[in-house]
Amino acid sequence: MRQFTGATTAGGAVAQAFDTNVVLGLHDIERAVRSNIQNLVAHELGHALNQFSPLFNDGYAVPSDGPDNLMSTWGNRLTRAQCETSYANAASFAFP
Repeated sequence: MRQFTGATTAGGAVAQAFDTNVVLGLHDIERAVRSNIQNLVAHELGHALNQFSPLFNDGYAVPSDGPDNLMSTWGNRLTRAQCETSYANAASFAFP
């Protein structure tokens, strides 16, 4: 059996984005310590779908927007710039 080591949370959830691929391991996810563990998939998809944008790097925050966003704290929001970038990237996938 192949082992995978990536970003882990207490309780066994594992996630990592590689270019446009996402690997998720949800073993024992119900015991994960983070209260917003449901944002794990969205956070990793943010990396994969916006791989060339620094707005989707781990820990991204802008003082004027506040630190609480999907990429910095797995918060339930994106900054305006992240929304605009995601929309443009999604449009380019849908309408090449």
